[in-house]
Amino acid sequence: MPSETTALPRIPFRYVRFDRDPVVTMFSSGTTGKPKCMAQGAGILLTQEKEQLLHYAMRPEHVLFFYTTCGWMMWNWSVAALARGCRLVLYDGAAVWPATETTSNTVRAPLPAVETQTAAADTGMPDSTSPDVLWRIVAEEGVTHFGCGAKFLQIQEQVGVRPALLPLHRLEAVLVTGSPSTVANFRYVWEHVGLQVQYWSMSGGTDINGCFALGLHGRAIHAGELQACALGLDVQVFDTHGRAVENQDGELVCTNACPSMPLFFWHDTPDATMYRAAYFTTFGSSVWHHGDYARMVVREPGHQRSLIIRGRSDATLKPGGVRLGSADLYAVLEQLPFIDDALVVGQRWQDDMRIILFVKLRQDAPIGPLADKALYRQIVERLRRSLSPRHVPQEIIVVPGIPYTLNMKKMEVAVKRILDDLPLDNTHVCADPALLDLYRELKRKYLEPAPSQ
Repeated sequence: MPSETTALPRIPFRYVRFDRDPVVTMFSSGTTGKPKCMAQGAGILLTQEKEQLLHYAMRPEHVLFFYTTCGWMMWNWSVAALARGCRLVLYDGAAVWPATETTSNTVRAPLPAVETQTAAADTGMPDSTSPDVLWRIVAEEGVTHFGCGAKFLQIQEQVGVRPALLPLHRLEAVLVTGSPSTVANFRYVWEHVGLQVQYWSMSGGTDINGCFALGLHGRAIHAGELQACALGLDVQVFDTHGRAVENQDGELVCTNACPSMPLFFWHDTPDATMYRAAYFTTFGSSVWHHGDYARMVVREPGHQRSLIIRGRSDATLKPGGVRLGSADLYAVLEQLPFIDDALVVGQRWQDDMRIILFVKLRQDAPIGPLADKALYRQIVERLRRSLSPRHVPQEIIVVPGIPYTLNMKKMEVAVKRILDDLPLDNTHVCADPALLDLYRELKRKYLEPAPSQ
């Protein structure tokens, strides 16, 4: 390392046009269709620095560990923390796979805080076959900010991981994204990670390489909600008439420019037809329509706002013309101990839409319509009691697995297109493409409309 008197080498700088020169090229996850290839400029650095500095008050003494692949936007977001002087912890490997192989109907007992790690002793790394491996890294590396997906927290709770048994005294915040966080996710962190730990839910996308809503240091946290809209962005929820609404469900939009908006789409037309169609058709050319179904929560007029994400707009359920968010159903279904995972979609049916629920059970059960009447009644009654009669599915189908993208996002839209006999152009982003073939077969056997439909 150079001494204090040694001259540092000259760092070359290259000027780039903010509105024209690409810095990174990103592909969307492909959750709702063919992945978009987006060229983004230097504005992504401004967005990410704003979030880390102003929202999360991250400083050089902080240590960030975000469990992410290099293809997910959270990789770019993590790397940006180097500009804050933060230390990064990276992990290449599975996080939970050994624990998810069990088909037991019971939740596993809490894991011990200390285990003999003979296999890992030579490398000094935590045992990668332990379902609490990420929390052990958090403890051993003194991580202050740990990032993960909401699905990861759900699995950790299901297999009985109790991170609070580990020395997590430096952990200040858990940053959660990838899918809407449920109230159960918040409670798991506060009860089994630490009540003093901040739960910062984040929502945005690869499209802007940043967030439209996220946590805010020092602001009150309400379970199931994102604390604040992103600073500098005019984030609103619009009704179907394009009017901003509060405390009711609608479409998430942004009505001003974001520094990290894509510069252009790869292979777009000269007049940016693909770009405009992706965001600027629903509410006009000056309103970014992000495609999330959401609610702006305002507890007192003129006071701070928080946000609830109900799910993707194109995956929204609409039986009888009433819009329902899939995230609400997942929040209830996660509490049923016999359900390991679930996927809910709408299927066109007799000039309307009906709700189809696919469930992966913790116990062995034949693939197809749920035959266990007791379990069927429990699902129906819990949804009816916790939500409303409209949330009750018309069909419940047992499946061996739920299709996810490589970034661990449920492929609701892909399954809906299968049920509606529409073509798919994003099967290659599915972590297990064979599952989609299975869903086609299930549709043919059990969910085929009558010829008159």
